[in-house]
Amino acid sequence: MRQFVGLGLVVFACGWMGNARAECTGTYTGDQLVEDLGQMTVALRALDEERFQSAGLRLEGNLTCAKQKIPVGVFASAFRFIGAYHYLSGRDEVARAWFRSSLELDGDFQWDITELDLEHPMRRTFDEERAVATAAGEPLEGMVINPPSGSTLLLDGRSFTEPLMTGDRPHVLQVIGDDQSIRQVFVIEDGQIPEQFLLSESMLKARQEAASAASSEKKKKKKNKKKDKKKDTEAPEESAVETSSAASSDNEYDVVRVERTKSGSKIPMLAGGGAALIASGVLYGLSSASHKNFDTVDTTDDLNAARNMTNQLVMASGVSLVAAVGMGSIGLALGGEGAMMWHYQIGF
Repeated sequence: MRQFVGLGLVVFACGWMGNARAECTGTYTGDQLVEDLGQMTVALRALDEERFQSAGLRLEGNLTCAKQKIPVGVFASAFRFIGAYHYLSGRDEVARAWFRSSLELDGDFQWDITELDLEHPMRRTFDEERAVATAAGEPLEGMVINPPSGSTLLLDGRSFTEPLMTGDRPHVLQVIGDDQSIRQVFVIEDGQIPEQFLLSESMLKARQEAASAASSEKKKKKKNKKKDKKKDTEAPEESAVETSSAASSDNEYDVVRVERTKSGSKIPMLAGGGAALIASGVLYGLSSASHKNFDTVDTTDDLNAARNMTNQLVMASGVSLVAAVGMGSIGLALGGEGAMMWHYQIGF
């Protein structure tokens, strides 16, 4: 391990400076991330500096390409190995920042003796950041987290709903859509929450009040619409008299709707007419039966009596028929829905 550290310092002295990052050329999957972590673990135990540095550079450079939800534990391991990559490259302060990020997620982690000697200075540097890493930060006063519509935020794999971000270490901020796809990834090194994800409490209150007012107005309109629809569908009570005035017209023939007056005599007249019609039929039937008696009588007196009875029945049947037609006509007239009458305007 001492040989590994010495080689790292030589690389640093030869000019490997700064926070090197590879450009994001595609998606960095969770499997690829885990694979790089495995390579760095094996390289650290085998003192394979070239392999360790290559995997570390790739791991850090591809964080912004992590278009997949990553568990908190995996982020903790990734941050720890990126810190080790910087430490072994001679960038102590950068390494300490990444160690703090890792310990914030997994404060109980201890290096395995197969990975790092008990006397290795990186172990001591890592432990020195433990107390600082677990200290709670302060949320931004008067601000709230404002994720894009239809999405949520994850900070280092954790739900990010409060405007609180420790400022002395790197963080990975992911924007996740409702379909669980990763829309954006940010690597934040200064602890400053991007402004597009912040909203003042006063602005939030104003938005909520406006949304509430709009919702109330929408409900009110919907309620009134239902009332109007109900009125339109309800059958109106029949008016005692339906009136309509004929509009003045220059035509010679105007259509006039006659007023209809509701009468209580309608049903009795129709019923009486029906009864009279039945009675007429019965009387006519009796007259026919009486007429057949002409052939069975033996005397002139009996013949005259049968003739008189037949004539009386026929006359009664006729009177009943006339009464039926009259009462039926009157009843129909009283129950008419309004007749159409031609009104002639004749001018000279």
